[in-house]
Amino acid sequence: MIAKEAPFFQQHREEWKFLFHQDTGELLQVGELMKREAYARTLEVIAGSGEYTRGEVYSGVEQFYNGSIAGQLVEAANRHGGILTTEDFSKYFTIVEDTLKTDFYGREVITCPPPCRYVSLV
Repeated sequence: MIAKEAPFFQQHREEWKFLFHQDTGELLQVGELMKREAYARTLEVIAGSGEYTRGEVYSGVEQFYNGSIAGQLVEAANRHGGILTTEDFSKYFTIVEDTLKTDFYGREVITCPPPCRYVSLV
């Protein structure tokens, strides 16, 4: 897939730099290691301390909706013609509910309770 979309990746090299070999500058080939270090750091921020108590917001959620990650997403989207604002992110929130478990054809299925929804204050 990388080779198929090579012109796009070349044109947008700065945003897709993890697809290019660090030493040669060429697009990665099958079997070569791709490191997504910025993505890994983002996931670490979202994970926060990993602790959550019902009714509390853990640090990763706060960073996603109201902090550094929201700001970076707004900047990236708007750099490409988007119209996001940090206020858009701050108006959204998560609702954490207990999961439902059932067996279906011999498989355990874990899902959210109905209605599966998101809430918007807009």
